[in-house]
Amino acid sequence: MSVSPHVIISQLTEDDSKATFYAMRKLFKRCWCAYACIDNKHYSSYYIGHLFTEEKILSRIPPPEKIYLDIDQFEHCSPLQHQLVQQLLITPEQGLSDYLARTESDPNYIYQKFVRNFRFDKQTLIFIDFEAFCTSPLFPSEIGAVRVLNGEIVATLHSFFTPNEEELQMLKNNQKIAASVIYTKKITAIPPPWEEPFQHCKPVTRFAEFTLLNEFCTKSSEHLKQFEQVKIIKEFAEEEHFAFVGKGIHLEKKILSEMKFTQLILETEDIFKVAFKKDPVFENIHENREFKYCAFHQFKGKGHCGLDDALYLADLVCNQKQAEEKKNEVVE
Repeated sequence: MSVSPHVIISQLTEDDSKATFYAMRKLFKRCWCAYACIDNKHYSSYYIGHLFTEEKILSRIPPPEKIYLDIDQFEHCSPLQHQLVQQLLITPEQGLSDYLARTESDPNYIYQKFVRNFRFDKQTLIFIDFEAFCTSPLFPSEIGAVRVLNGEIVATLHSFFTPNEEELQMLKNNQKIAASVIYTKKITAIPPPWEEPFQHCKPVTRFAEFTLLNEFCTKSSEHLKQFEQVKIIKEFAEEEHFAFVGKGIHLEKKILSEMKFTQLILETEDIFKVAFKKDPVFENIHENREFKYCAFHQFKGKGHCGLDDALYLADLVCNQKQAEEKKNEVVE
């Protein structure tokens, strides 16, 4: 019976990745199957995966006991590396089943497992982009989302957000926060919510009352037709399972957590690497291209638009999928 990779350690320096590799080779040399180390320059981190099967683990690892590691003799030893080795050691008190359970509950392991098993024909993807009046405290200003099924765009969602009266007064009257809100207007073109031009931002919803995103991700096209914030491009059925996709997803993770979503949010780059075995090329992401602005940003003719950014990412992935399919047709 095959088991997915159980050792996933993220965000290591190069020295720590080498040290951990040494430890893993010593620990698992009798059941060694494969090793992968990917240099992700954008995050300056290393991802280590150790692939093995349950059969090999049960038959080839000696009875549970500490395996001696002369790690002090290793050139690149560090406190973090010592800690990682202790987590990897299998002892009578810390059996294999406990070790696997602990690893499988790790968020990074869950993310990597989902990405490895990704298939377009099995996943509903929600490409999503948020803009914000300010991030500390967090006040979202706009959402753009695109629902993709089988590599095709089937629906879009767009809305602006307005704070409630109490929040509005805090944004307006706190000098530091107000300055931040005014500054973000240069990036998003969205006026401060206390100014008259903000009335042109439509459709608009109070963020605390915005529940449509969950319906957009799961309900059928027939159900979603009633909402002005949603545009249906192609008919589709209900879908219980989905994953979010974004780019530079720190803000998205923060806002989705605030909205009580527990689904994974994937980086577009990771989808490309797994599905197409290549890195995406983000050319002209904010200039020198055809923009698919919402009505407000179309009128303004500038600024980061949540809907446009989400459509850009969805188009990038869907167009690449179509290109791969055509290439395969030619080969066949």
